[in-house]
Amino acid sequence: KHRCFSIPQALLYSLTLALVFVISLYAFVPSSVRQLRRDHATHMKWRSGVVVAVASVGISIYPWLFCEDEMHGDGNLWYRYIGVSVSLNDTRLLQIVTAVLHAAVLYLGSFAICWFHFYHYARILQMGEKRPSGSNTSNNKLTLLPKPQYMFKSVNRLWVKPTKESLQSFLKDETYRWTILRNLFIAPISEEVIFRACIIAPLLSSHKTNDDQSLSPTQICWIAPLFFGVAHLHHFYEQYRQLPLLRR
Repeated sequence: KHRCFSIPQALLYSLTLALVFVISLYAFVPSSVRQLRRDHATHMKWRSGVVVAVASVGISIYPWLFCEDEMHGDGNLWYRYIGVSVSLNDTRLLQIVTAVLHAAVLYLGSFAICWFHFYHYARILQMGEKRPSGSNTSNNKLTLLPKPQYMFKSVNRLWVKPTKESLQSFLKDETYRWTILRNLFIAPISEEVIFRACIIAPLLSSHKTNDDQSLSPTQICWIAPLFFGVAHLHHFYEQYRQLPLLRR
């Protein structure tokens, strides 16, 4: 079962994990590599390797710190505490669907912008093909509902073709490849492991000293991002160092 700690102990653990995440980027990355641009392929390789190593260590020591036994009373393994499950029952499937829909709502604005971009470009394509050569464009109006073939052309030109070009660059350009791996895979997954999986569960199981009162999920939703912010203060420091002396 999961060990229960006091709230100060859980907060201290969360702060320590955030600081280890930051310090490791300076302690284990050679100074010669740190002097390179952040978008340099060699720099991204080193930082990605360190971040993955920290996330792996965090997962490895989690059961030793917080789990009294390997198994729960109901037979569930320790990694269920950090939100990992290999079974897919109806409840788990509902949780996955709910999380995906929640993320979709957060990005609804971006989805809408992409859709209107495709839609408006299809209207322009349809008007351009219907307009006779040499005609006055001021008298032409965009159609409200473009035909499906123009929507397909719009999606092909604005999404399919650029995606193919991006894939070719991913295979040929090492810097572009590591930029995509860092931004879309390594950084998000590692940060989810460290700042959500390894922090949320200890905070949920913490309680006040000599009291059974614990932090509510709402309070944790406000507290947990603070440690994520602490772990990214070094970006401010790095940009500050790059400023001329007169502008500091």
